[in-house]
Amino acid sequence: MSPSLTAPPWLRRLSIRQRLLGSVGVVALAILVLGLWASAAYRQLQQDTDAQLARQLAVLDQARALETAVERLQRLEQEVLLASNNVLEARERQQRWQAELKTTQGLLQQAGAAGAGALAPLGRYGETVAPVLQQVSDARIDTAAAHAYTRQAGPDLA
Repeated sequence: MSPSLTAPPWLRRLSIRQRLLGSVGVVALAILVLGLWASAAYRQLQQDTDAQLARQLAVLDQARALETAVERLQRLEQEVLLASNNVLEARERQQRWQAELKTTQGLLQQAGAAGAGALAPLGRYGETVAPVLQQVSDARIDTAAAHAYTRQAGPDLA
């Protein structure tokens, strides 16, 4: 026999049963190590998934808050126009509209880079609608004309 095919002397001293039990032990140890590694990898994947889900939920909450703020802004704008026959009520609603505009701008600034692109259109909307609402609350223009002017700012909020 060639020397490369012969077993080392310490292995020849073991019986076949001992060799078989040893190989089963090595395989069991390998399976145990592999199982521990897979378990740790699964835990890490689960933590990463939970963190990603939390970030997505935070973004959804911000988007929902912004959508609600824009809806309130538009509703207050319409309330000013509808209250044009009562100057005191129109002024009060215009002040609420201005406060809501500042709140919405604050929400966009809190959103960071995601909200940066919407700040300019919201600013244009405010610049277009604020003077019209001021004229409505001062009873300088009627509701129909004010509605036509405020609709010019509509695409900025779309």
